[in-house]
Amino acid sequence: MNTNAVVRELSRRTGLSSESTQRFVNEFLELITENLEQQIEVRLGNFGIFKPTEKAPRTARNLKRDENGKVIVIGEVLVPGRIKVEFKPGHALKERAERPIVVGATQAPTT
Repeated sequence: MNTNAVVRELSRRTGLSSESTQRFVNEFLELITENLEQQIEVRLGNFGIFKPTEKAPRTARNLKRDENGKVIVIGEVLVPGRIKVEFKPGHALKERAERPIVVGATQAPTT
């Protein structure tokens, strides 16, 4: 499901106009993004947590095997540190999304 599909479905469920729903979804996503840019954790109830985490700089190596199969380093580069966003699903989301798969059962996806 992409953003446009989310907007259509929210508009249908709430009775709000597509334009109002689109504006709300855009502002909601922008608010989350702004907080993550400032390295502020975003908690959304039982849905989950968006958590910015700092990754330290590291050295990456370009490896190659010689004709005898021995691994040799042919180059190194410093990969700068960065902020990475991790998502940890909440308990309610995990319970609903991570249910067992029943082999042979056909079930329509729930929305």
